[in-house]
Amino acid sequence: MLRRIATVIAAVALIGAVCTQVYFNAQEATFRLTPDHTFTLPLGVLMLASLVAGALFMFLITLAREGRHALSDWQVQREKRVEERNIEHRRQARSLSLAGDYQRARTLFAKAAKRRAPDVLDVIDYAGTYLVEGRADEARRMLEEGQKDFGNDPLLLAALARACSGCGDTAAAISALERALAVYPASVEILKSLRDLLFDSESWARAVEVQQRIVELTSQDETERRRFAGAKFEAAMRLEGSEREAALRALSGTDPDFVPAIIERSRALAAADDGKQAFKVLEKAAKRRPHTAILDGLEALSGSDQVARMTKLYSKLVVAFPEDQPLRLRSAAYLLSADRAEDAAKLLDGTPGDGAAKYAHHALTAKVHAARAEPDMEQASYRDAVVSNPPGANDLRCGDCGRRAMDWTARCGHCGSWNSIDTAA
Repeated sequence: MLRRIATVIAAVALIGAVCTQVYFNAQEATFRLTPDHTFTLPLGVLMLASLVAGALFMFLITLAREGRHALSDWQVQREKRVEERNIEHRRQARSLSLAGDYQRARTLFAKAAKRRAPDVLDVIDYAGTYLVEGRADEARRMLEEGQKDFGNDPLLLAALARACSGCGDTAAAISALERALAVYPASVEILKSLRDLLFDSESWARAVEVQQRIVELTSQDETERRRFAGAKFEAAMRLEGSEREAALRALSGTDPDFVPAIIERSRALAAADDGKQAFKVLEKAAKRRPHTAILDGLEALSGSDQVARMTKLYSKLVVAFPEDQPLRLRSAAYLLSADRAEDAAKLLDGTPGDGAAKYAHHALTAKVHAARAEPDMEQASYRDAVVSNPPGANDLRCGDCGRRAMDWTARCGHCGSWNSIDTAA
């Protein structure tokens, strides 16, 4: 109420002021609009007219500015609504692609791309529907056409590599990833994808370079370090003669726990009639880590004249690795083969363990009783061995995937890891 009264009072005061000015300036004045058009009016009226004209001009300027802002806001809101619809169409298209309705998914992707300038993600999404549908050739065609507009975009090239792999063209996939790597040389994801393709195609020389870069970027990842050693090992095995020996020796020097390089060095030396040096290489490695394959190699190289040396080595290893139960059992088995049943019995004292270790413990104990001519105890130990239900003829397993292996190999045949197969503890 007070605001209305104040407004009325202000309006009356303004009207009174205007009327007063018109009254006090009643003398006539001439206003020339053009050389031929003049107006003769009271001075007060001319003053009031000029004031109204100025206010009207400012109002028109303000109206134009606000109109421009309103138009701009409308355009922004329109683009926002269009983008929201595009996002919803892409979301629905991805859902349809997962559901297996690839044709409708492509229709929605195309519909979303029509409302704005297409970008590289539109091409990748559209081609991806062909890829998951199993039509890798169509996906490849779409992506190669997309290169005309987006060139060597890393995302496009990565998708193209997947499509080429789906077509079975590994060389083209590697080429695409090499181009992507040239754009982003520090991309770990691109490097890993390229590494996997190089491993599959057994391009070990280039694989070593790529894996080395991965190790530099992921210095704390022990798995990548093992892959690097594996790639160097495979590259070395493609060499011949002294070059292979030098490469394996260098690998053993930088990674002394990489068993495949040690085994291959000893085999090469043995094939060159240097059994003594081959034995020394394996013996040094066994003192560092009594790996099953290393001990197999030592026993294969040791003849009847080296039984004492092997027995002494096993004794030292058992003392150096007191918690290694498979080593104790293996030592006992070697002592039994060397007709040293009493020494073997000392190693078999204590709890038999579980699983394969328990089976081996009872079976070796039975052999000790056989050497002592104790048939009743021998039969009892064999019964205990049968009851323990052994898992198999050996207990070689991959340390990464846990799969059983019939024989030791440098690389697991299931997960592809190097230096991972050993006797399970």
